[in-house]
Amino acid sequence: MDIAHPPLSTKPLRYVFPHVDRVDLANGTTVYLIPRPDDDIVTLSIGIATGSVHDEIVGETAFTAELLSRGTTKLSPEDFAEAVESRGCSVRSSADRDGTSIVGVGLGEYVDDLVDLTVDACCEPLFDSFEIDRHRQRRLADYTVNISDPDYLANRAASTAIYAGNGYEHPRDGTITSLPLLNTDVLRRVHQRMMAAPRFVIAAGAFDRDRMLSKLETTLGTLPTPTFDPTVPQSRRRERTAIIAPKDDAVQSVIRIGLPCVGLAHEAYPAVQLLTEVLGGYQLARLFTVLRETKGYTYGAYAYNDVRKFGSSTIITTSVGNDFSVDTIATIVEEVDKLRNVDIDADELFNARQALLGQFARSGETPQQTAGLVATIHQHGLRDDYFTRLVDQLQRLENDEFRAVREQIFDSTTMAIAVSGREDVVCSAVANFVDTVELFDVTSA
Repeated sequence: MDIAHPPLSTKPLRYVFPHVDRVDLANGTTVYLIPRPDDDIVTLSIGIATGSVHDEIVGETAFTAELLSRGTTKLSPEDFAEAVESRGCSVRSSADRDGTSIVGVGLGEYVDDLVDLTVDACCEPLFDSFEIDRHRQRRLADYTVNISDPDYLANRAASTAIYAGNGYEHPRDGTITSLPLLNTDVLRRVHQRMMAAPRFVIAAGAFDRDRMLSKLETTLGTLPTPTFDPTVPQSRRRERTAIIAPKDDAVQSVIRIGLPCVGLAHEAYPAVQLLTEVLGGYQLARLFTVLRETKGYTYGAYAYNDVRKFGSSTIITTSVGNDFSVDTIATIVEEVDKLRNVDIDADELFNARQALLGQFARSGETPQQTAGLVATIHQHGLRDDYFTRLVDQLQRLENDEFRAVREQIFDSTTMAIAVSGREDVVCSAVANFVDTVELFDVTSA
């Protein structure tokens, strides 16, 4: 067998999404059940439709979410940790841009205890003053380190350039000026928002269906019906604008470029996803091949679809030495224009398609993986058969169906650019591709 040239498979991938049982509790909370009685592990995930995009004080939601699992009104932080760990379980809580999650994982024999501990962390957090102060100090220390990190600076500048107009442009983890403002009263206010927001539950793994439903009904089912509307204005990409985060001692330029994108539910998303894979989604993609293999500028250059509820973008990311910065951005523009204007040859399209289909084929091997896909379906309001239909569409797409999408999405004249590095170097690199250049000061943002 020639490993370098594998035989081409002509058999379509038959992707069947695993069965998921959906039930609504008395208060309207949606529960997704993925029972696997032969498994040893059970996972309980509580998703809440409020994230850092809703911050009043920058960083307040993520900070509050991380304190949910550090003690409850029933158990001190130490007692809560002991109760969880002595059962071989874990309870973790966090918030991303659009939502908050509390996830309990443990052995199936402790499923009742796991539900109680996870629900208590969600609904009855302690917000111990000592834990708040300790977590704040840790966050401030992290921030002090981050502001000298070129990748952090580029990502902060990218948020300003690509996600302007709503909470996406602010750092999820807070700033040196916002973190000192977070106290018990603020955390309780944020928690009230969490409890008023729409919620859903996913149970996956080793549990009895009826017993799990009964347990959830007597815990989460008693919460009030949600009243918080999580809708915020859509973010906007600042077209033909470059945001520069200067770093005088930088030997590399860290580059982030934002192009248009569409949401997961949009009819054009399968085409956008496949085209993005061709551009930079895997190691045979164009950006990786040209910038790494041909020119030797970088260890990696990638593109991906950053799809959020209130704004999405196709992101290009790489890091290159100062001497290569000008040509790198010019090369990226050239590759974007080529993707927009020239049909993809059959072999290249086949490779990109196979890479994507392989990811889907492996995406539902465990109940926990299925739970992740279910969470995406719920959060983005997708059809239950969304991923089955997506795989089918990816296998059918051809160049004729790409043309309109290529013109809409892969237009280099609409790029928003963010770069951290030496100011003189990066300003020269972006000069020919933007109308506006702004400097980003991380200490005042």
